[in-house]
Amino acid sequence: MDLSMSMVARETSQGLGPAFGLNGLPRPAPPKTTKKPKKAVLFFEVEILDAKTREKLCFLDKVEPQATIAEIKNLFTKSRKSGAWMHCPLRPLWARTFRWDLILQRFPLCGPGFCGLAWSRRPHVAIGRNALAGLSEGQHPALLALPVCVLELHGLLRGGAWGERSCCRELGSHQAVHCDISFPTDPQWYPARQSLRLDPKGKSLKDEDVLQKLPVGTTATLYFRDLGAQISWVTVFLTEYAGPLFIYLLFYFRVPFIYGHKYDFTSSRHTVVHLACICHSFHYIKRLLETLFVHRFSHGTMPLRNIFKNCTYYWGFAAWMAYYINHPLYTPPTYGAQQVKLALAIFVICQLGNFSIHMALRDLRPAGSKTRKIPYPTKNPFTWLFLLVSCPNYTYEVGSWIGFAIMTQCLPVALFSLVGFTQMTIWAKGKHRSYLKEFRDYPPLRMPIIPFLL
Repeated sequence: MDLSMSMVARETSQGLGPAFGLNGLPRPAPPKTTKKPKKAVLFFEVEILDAKTREKLCFLDKVEPQATIAEIKNLFTKSRKSGAWMHCPLRPLWARTFRWDLILQRFPLCGPGFCGLAWSRRPHVAIGRNALAGLSEGQHPALLALPVCVLELHGLLRGGAWGERSCCRELGSHQAVHCDISFPTDPQWYPARQSLRLDPKGKSLKDEDVLQKLPVGTTATLYFRDLGAQISWVTVFLTEYAGPLFIYLLFYFRVPFIYGHKYDFTSSRHTVVHLACICHSFHYIKRLLETLFVHRFSHGTMPLRNIFKNCTYYWGFAAWMAYYINHPLYTPPTYGAQQVKLALAIFVICQLGNFSIHMALRDLRPAGSKTRKIPYPTKNPFTWLFLLVSCPNYTYEVGSWIGFAIMTQCLPVALFSLVGFTQMTIWAKGKHRSYLKEFRDYPPLRMPIIPFLL
């Protein structure tokens, strides 16, 4: 310890700084740490055009490459909140008239890149770039020396008058004074009603698609289609399933003005009529509970117009079936109790199978995700139908209504089963094709809805 202190003292007395070692020789300089240059972040530019008119709706710059289509939809929604454009005359406070083509870039309502353009919910002045012929954008600052005046704007906004004072530069022009004023009248194109695609007539891009993985360059052109007002799947299912449950019970209890005053609130003497009401009610109560607690939808919404079409189908057929099954002149099935028991067994088995398939499909998709997997049979014997068909839930659904038709021996029920089978076959074929396209190892033995046939 003393030796080291003495060496430091001697080094100091000799005038050697900390840059010299104990032997008087200069110490080697520490290696310089070179900072790695930061990689330049590559941004994309996204241009959104109307798929029908090719009109430019939005231009997004500096979009991250990892941005998804869902995020681009959100940006598009925010950019459209300024509303539509309206041409409105202006009345100056002074006797002279003025051109508003050259609002200065320092004007508070001016946005980047467009002189006088600002995105705001309140009424504001919006002047296009290079509106005055013969004057380029770079010459705008030269007008700073012109005298300032104040104009009072008069217009209508949602039926009410409004006024606003803003600054502009006097140009001494004697032309008519006009100004473009924006207010929020455009429909809100929220993400759920947007369809973005790479080709005007192509398929819609999925929300989870990533921008940099699409076959586009750094400037991507997307085409927009308005899907119309949207409504959640849960709301649609609850509405279209609650209706038949309520309508059928009206006919079952024979409320007035249906079968005549003679039969008001009377009960049928046939056991099959009461059994049919139990089966019908059970089916739709099961659907309602599955909608609330079992189903996980890949798409959160559907077009609002579909709810009217679906409700017409379900509610109309429910009323038609209920009218004949609960009619005072209804006759029981031809083969009596044996036919009813066989049909009841088919109905119950298919209902249990349908519920089992829905539970198996629910377990394939975690809550809040849109992942798709190949469905396989589980330990539940009702799921073994996955070995033969891609959509066994539709197979069981059709089987349930076939059993109900045999039980009631009613023509409207048979027609309802036929129409439902046709529609579910179309859905099953579409899902089967998507499975084959998405999964290369998809089981080749499976058919869409009927084993070995269809």
